[in-house]
Amino acid sequence: MAKYKCQICGYIYDEEKEGVKFEDLPDDWKCPMCFAPKNMFKLVEENAKQGAKDEFEEETSTKEETKEETEVKNEPKEETETASEHGKSWTWR
Repeated sequence: MAKYKCQICGYIYDEEKEGVKFEDLPDDWKCPMCFAPKNMFKLVEENAKQGAKDEFEEETSTKEETKEETEVKNEPKEETETASEHGKSWTWR
C-alpha cells in the first residue's frame, strides 16, 4: 500500500493504516493537520529508494564540506602585533 505526504505540513497519509486508498478519497478531502487540499499530497512510498539514495549522497557531500571547513578552522593561528589599543590580535595564516 502507498503513502502520501502533504507538501504543506508533512503529514503522511498511509493507505494501510487508514484502510482507504488515497485515490478513493473524495476530491474535497483535506489534510487533517493543515487542511491542505488533496492535490497537495505527493506519493512517497514508490520513491523511497531513490529518496534514500539522494539523502545519502547529500549527507556525504555535506560531511566532505564539513571536513574541509574543520581542517581550515584547525590550522594554527599566529599572533601578530597591531596598532590598535587592544594590543594583540589573532589572524589566520
